[in-house]
Amino acid sequence: MQSPNSNTLYDVFNNWVGLSRGDATGNKSSYIYFNVRMTSMTDSNHDICRNVLESFKGYAAELYAIGVNSTTSEDINQQDWYYGSQASNVLGHARKIHMLDIQAMQTVCEKCDSNSCDIYAILRIL
Repeated sequence: MQSPNSNTLYDVFNNWVGLSRGDATGNKSSYIYFNVRMTSMTDSNHDICRNVLESFKGYAAELYAIGVNSTTSEDINQQDWYYGSQASNVLGHARKIHMLDIQAMQTVCEKCDSNSCDIYAILRIL
């Protein structure tokens, strides 16, 4: 990691890496977000995305969710979310992190090819 100043981190590919806290809308719950933002719109985003998802998959029991949010050059926003053991098993949370196989990761991460892309890991704080 490189830090040009004390508030910003970049990885070796010059992708922004952030750690922040937020509140869920309508809930008293708070979350910690770990975020990798790829803004360079290159084909290497696909490989970076797949490697990050593979790394997060090993922490499915500790995570609330992981998500990939890609934005095309036409500003079309595409989101894919997978949920961990910290998320309740409600409608919409059926896509579990531990179910992410190579093919699913390929499909999700293809949206990052030549697009800006954010990958989130969300931890729930009680």
